[in-house]
Amino acid sequence: MDAPARHRTPWTEEDFQLASSLMREGHSNREIAQLIGRTESTTNVMFYRLGLHRGASNCLSCGAVLAQPAVGRKRRYCNEDCRTSQDRARLRDDRESLLDPARGCAYCGRTIPLDRQRRGSSTVLYCSRPCSQDAWYQRKCAAEGRTPAKRQTSSTLTSDPHLT
Repeated sequence: MDAPARHRTPWTEEDFQLASSLMREGHSNREIAQLIGRTESTTNVMFYRLGLHRGASNCLSCGAVLAQPAVGRKRRYCNEDCRTSQDRARLRDDRESLLDPARGCAYCGRTIPLDRQRRGSSTVLYCSRPCSQDAWYQRKCAAEGRTPAKRQTSSTLTSDPHLT
Protein backbone atom coordinates (compact mmCIF):
# COMPACT_ATOMS: atom_id res chain seq x y z
CA MET A 1 0.00 0.00 0.00
CA ASP A 2 1.37 3.40 -1.00
CA ALA A 3 1.79 6.08 1.61
CA PRO A 4 -0.28 9.23 1.10
CA ALA A 5 1.41 12.27 -0.40
CA ARG A 6 1.43 14.15 2.91
CA HIS A 7 2.62 11.26 5.07
CA ARG A 8 4.50 12.46 8.20
CA THR A 9 4.00 16.16 7.49
CA PRO A 10 2.53 18.40 10.20
CA TRP A 11 -1.15 19.20 10.11
CA THR A 12 -2.00 22.77 9.14
CA GLU A 13 -4.93 24.86 10.34
CA GLU A 14 -6.55 24.40 6.91
CA ASP A 15 -6.27 20.61 7.31
CA PHE A 16 -8.04 20.78 10.67
CA GLN A 17 -10.82 22.99 9.35
CA LEU A 18 -11.34 20.91 6.19
CA ALA A 19 -11.35 17.63 8.11
CA SER A 20 -13.79 18.86 10.77
CA SER A 21 -16.16 20.34 8.17
CA LEU A 22 -16.09 17.08 6.18
CA MET A 23 -16.86 15.13 9.36
CA ARG A 24 -19.83 17.39 10.17
CA GLU A 25 -21.12 16.81 6.63
CA GLY A 26 -21.18 13.08 7.37
CA HIS A 27 -18.15 11.74 5.48
CA SER A 28 -16.45 8.64 6.86
CA ASN A 29 -12.94 8.83 8.32
CA ARG A 30 -11.59 6.86 5.36
CA GLU A 31 -13.10 9.32 2.86
CA ILE A 32 -11.76 12.27 4.83
CA ALA A 33 -8.28 10.75 4.96
CA GLN A 34 -8.27 10.22 1.20
CA LEU A 35 -9.53 13.77 0.50
CA ILE A 36 -6.85 15.47 2.62
CA GLY A 37 -4.03 13.04 1.72
CA ARG A 38 -3.50 11.39 5.12
CA THR A 39 -3.73 7.86 6.43
CA GLU A 40 -6.96 6.76 8.06
CA SER A 41 -5.29 5.98 11.38
CA THR A 42 -3.65 9.43 11.54
CA THR A 43 -7.00 11.04 10.79
CA ASN A 44 -8.67 8.99 13.55
CA VAL A 45 -6.00 10.03 16.08
CA MET A 46 -6.31 13.72 15.18
CA PHE A 47 -10.09 13.63 15.47
CA TYR A 48 -9.80 12.00 18.89
CA ARG A 49 -7.26 14.60 20.07
CA LEU A 50 -9.48 17.43 18.86
CA GLY A 51 -12.54 15.93 20.54
CA LEU A 52 -14.27 15.44 17.20
CA HIS A 53 -14.39 11.65 17.29
CA ARG A 54 -17.68 9.97 16.47
CA GLY A 55 -18.60 9.33 20.11
CA ALA A 56 -18.08 12.96 21.18
CA SER A 57 -20.71 15.64 20.92
CA ASN A 58 -20.54 19.40 20.84
CA CYS A 59 -22.64 22.09 22.48
CA LEU A 60 -25.47 23.05 20.14
CA SER A 61 -24.97 26.73 20.98
CA CYS A 62 -21.23 27.44 21.17
CA GLY A 63 -19.72 24.23 19.75
CA ALA A 64 -17.65 23.36 22.82
CA VAL A 65 -16.84 19.67 23.31
CA LEU A 66 -19.12 18.05 25.88
CA ALA A 67 -18.16 15.34 28.33
CA GLN A 68 -21.11 12.97 28.30
CA PRO A 69 -22.24 11.25 31.51
CA ALA A 70 -21.87 7.47 31.74
CA VAL A 71 -25.58 7.00 32.43
CA GLY A 72 -28.65 9.12 31.85
CA ARG A 73 -29.64 11.63 29.23
CA LYS A 74 -26.99 12.97 26.87
CA ARG A 75 -26.02 16.59 27.39
CA ARG A 76 -26.79 18.97 24.53
CA TYR A 77 -25.42 22.22 25.98
CA CYS A 78 -22.28 23.01 27.97
CA ASN A 79 -24.03 25.26 30.51
CA GLU A 80 -27.30 26.99 31.36
CA ASP A 81 -26.42 30.17 29.43
CA CYS A 82 -25.99 28.25 26.17
CA ARG A 83 -29.29 26.43 26.72
CA THR A 84 -31.26 29.59 27.42
CA SER A 85 -29.72 31.45 24.48
CA GLN A 86 -30.73 28.62 22.13
CA ASP A 87 -34.22 28.46 23.65
CA ARG A 88 -34.68 32.21 23.19
CA ALA A 89 -33.47 32.04 19.59
CA ARG A 90 -35.85 29.15 18.85
CA LEU A 91 -38.80 30.97 20.45
CA ARG A 92 -37.96 34.16 18.53
CA ASP A 93 -37.92 32.20 15.26
CA ASP A 94 -41.24 30.54 16.16
CA ARG A 95 -42.82 33.92 16.95
CA GLU A 96 -41.59 35.46 13.69
CA SER A 97 -43.00 32.55 11.70
CA LEU A 98 -46.48 33.25 13.16
CA LEU A 99 -46.57 36.80 11.80
CA ASP A 100 -48.93 37.22 8.88
CA PRO A 101 -48.58 40.41 6.82
CA ALA A 102 -52.13 39.95 5.48
CA ARG A 103 -53.88 39.33 8.82
CA GLY A 104 -57.00 41.47 9.05
CA CYS A 105 -58.74 43.02 12.02
CA ALA A 106 -61.65 40.89 13.23
CA TYR A 107 -63.77 44.03 13.74
CA CYS A 108 -63.08 46.46 10.91
CA GLY A 109 -61.18 44.24 8.45
CA ARG A 110 -58.12 46.48 8.09
CA THR A 111 -54.67 44.88 7.96
CA ILE A 112 -53.01 44.56 11.37
CA PRO A 113 -49.52 46.13 11.25
CA LEU A 114 -46.63 43.74 11.87
CA ASP A 115 -45.30 45.83 14.76
CA ARG A 116 -48.65 45.41 16.55
CA GLN A 117 -48.54 41.67 15.90
CA ARG A 118 -45.02 41.51 17.40
CA ARG A 119 -46.10 43.47 20.48
CA GLY A 120 -48.81 41.09 21.55
CA SER A 121 -49.25 37.39 21.51
CA SER A 122 -49.74 35.33 18.38
CA THR A 123 -53.51 35.84 18.67
CA VAL A 124 -53.72 39.59 18.02
CA LEU A 125 -57.22 39.98 16.59
CA TYR A 126 -57.73 43.72 16.37
CA CYS A 127 -55.81 46.52 14.69
CA SER A 128 -56.38 49.05 17.47
CA ARG A 129 -57.71 49.49 20.98
CA PRO A 130 -61.01 51.09 19.83
CA CYS A 131 -61.73 48.11 17.54
CA SER A 132 -61.06 45.76 20.45
CA GLN A 133 -63.40 47.75 22.73
CA ASP A 134 -66.19 47.96 20.15
CA ALA A 135 -65.99 44.23 19.47
CA TRP A 136 -66.11 43.52 23.20
CA TYR A 137 -69.19 45.75 23.54
CA GLN A 138 -70.96 43.95 20.70
CA ARG A 139 -70.19 40.54 22.23
CA LYS A 140 -71.44 41.74 25.61
CA CYS A 141 -74.72 43.00 24.13
CA ALA A 142 -75.19 39.79 22.13
CA ALA A 143 -74.67 37.71 25.29
CA GLU A 144 -77.30 39.79 27.12
CA GLY A 145 -79.72 39.42 24.21
CA ARG A 146 -80.05 43.10 23.29
CA THR A 147 -79.03 45.19 20.34
CA PRO A 148 -75.96 47.33 20.90
CA ALA A 149 -76.62 51.05 21.27
CA LYS A 150 -74.41 53.58 19.57
CA ARG A 151 -71.58 54.08 22.05
CA GLN A 152 -69.78 57.38 22.35
CA THR A 153 -66.28 55.96 22.16
CA SER A 154 -63.23 57.30 20.47
CA SER A 155 -64.00 55.16 17.41
CA THR A 156 -67.47 56.69 16.98
CA LEU A 157 -66.23 60.22 17.62
CA THR A 158 -63.59 60.08 14.90
CA SER A 159 -63.91 58.74 11.40
CA ASP A 160 -60.71 56.65 11.66
CA PRO A 161 -60.13 54.53 14.80
CA HIS A 162 -56.41 54.31 13.97
CA LEU A 163 -55.81 58.02 14.53
CA THR A 164 -56.31 57.72 18.27
